[in-house]
Amino acid sequence: RIPAAKCGVVGFRPSPGIVPNSRKLLGWTPISVVGPMGRTVADTCLQLAASAGVSVTDPLSYAVDAAAYLSPAPVDLSGLRVGWTEDF
Repeated sequence: RIPAAKCGVVGFRPSPGIVPNSRKLLGWTPISVVGPMGRTVADTCLQLAASAGVSVTDPLSYAVDAAAYLSPAPVDLSGLRVGWTEDF
């Protein structure tokens, strides 16, 4: 996610098990996960919806409603507050 953001790409780290990964070197560990990347948040949501689901090769994967990931959830930014400091 961090290198992606520096290159103008959207990266998303989903919860373990949402996107199946059969190449887990440490077996059941949830530390390493596979996630989507895209040009926009909408592209990334579409990729997540296409990748999410259950797989017999990943013991941590589980069935999810992939259609729920097709578009970003609406967010009301009118109450957003931003803080900053000049002398961190």
